[in-house]
Amino acid sequence: MIRNRQSISAKKLEDEDMTIETRRDLDALKRVGAIVSSVPATMLDRIEPGMTTAELDDIGGRLLPDHGARSAPQVMYRFPGATCISINEQAAHGIPGSRRINPGDLVNVEVSAELDGFYGPIDRRVLRDGMVIAIEPFLSTKSTQVYETDDGWTLAADSGNLSAQYQHTLIVTRGAPIILTSILTRH
Repeated sequence: MIRNRQSISAKKLEDEDMTIETRRDLDALKRVGAIVSSVPATMLDRIEPGMTTAELDDIGGRLLPDHGARSAPQVMYRFPGATCISINEQAAHGIPGSRRINPGDLVNVEVSAELDGFYGPIDRRVLRDGMVIAIEPFLSTKSTQVYETDDGWTLAADSGNLSAQYQHTLIVTRGAPIILTSILTRH
């Protein structure tokens, strides 16, 4: 099973809150949403057994600039890849590298982008009208907790466990939220 995740958020404003204030902000977020939906879909279309996660990340690293965007994790946090690629027991934030993708592996690809000053997630804020948030539940076949691995980024569960992190980015409104991303699942 192969699936992807996307993350976007409005530009950072006062006190670390991220919020939209104008129609221009909403339009910019929709543009970023389209990028973080299309890039992982293309990456997943190009996966082949035996490919390394670094090779898959290189595809994403070339696609983002093709759309005029940059990798938000690299820009904001100096993440060592253009995208996050997690396999099987890795729930999220997997660093691309020499790990090979085998037939039957569960592969999560997370793409967060920066475009024209708009970036990806926020945390522990009181939800207010106009805020942009990412909802990111973890799913697991056996484990009830994940831990940070020695690389300082990857969140993983016990060996033999299959983990996934689903994600949607949305705008909080007084009525129904505006969902900016869609999750594509492939079997």
